[in-house]
Amino acid sequence: MRIMSLALACLAGLWFIAAPIGIDGRAVMARAGDNSATGQAPDAKSSKDVGASTNLGSFGDWQAKTMPQQGVTLCYINSTPQNDSPAFAGRGQTALLVTHAEKGMARDQVSVILGFEPRKGTAVSLKIGKRSFTLQKITGDRAWSSSDSQDKAIVAAMKKNDYLSLRATTSKGRTGEDRYSLNGFSAAYDKITAACGL
Repeated sequence: MRIMSLALACLAGLWFIAAPIGIDGRAVMARAGDNSATGQAPDAKSSKDVGASTNLGSFGDWQAKTMPQQGVTLCYINSTPQNDSPAFAGRGQTALLVTHAEKGMARDQVSVILGFEPRKGTAVSLKIGKRSFTLQKITGDRAWSSSDSQDKAIVAAMKKNDYLSLRATTSKGRTGEDRYSLNGFSAAYDKITAACGL
């Protein structure tokens, strides 16, 4: 079962998530996909059983964190772009995340927070070294991979390269490109993999 890595991250003290924020200010992780032997997906509108994140450390340009939700530990890493374009007024915060969940419930789930809602019918593209990927699942200003196999391929490429570039088109037709450093990615990834027992 996949967890939409419309995951949460705590960047510069602010919550970034795909699901709504509860009235207590906590982020709520949305669980996607069909029901499985593990039961129903948690309600993205409820903040019940969602705890505060724990910082596992900084690794180069990446942060590693864990967060409990619905009795499951989520382990994730996040980074912000080194430079972003367009840097237009009103653009929200941006982030790139990779998320695991303990007990093998999720692994290597890649998602991005664009800081703007992309133009309808367009996709978000990643270029990592010589490889290109398309994130086609989009909700609001969040985009994520459509399959576990694509997630694994993206993570493998991230481990072998120094940076990635992300391109998306705004609702007004402007194409923006964010450049993310992959310095420290592998060390941060190893930290969350161990934290989730994977």
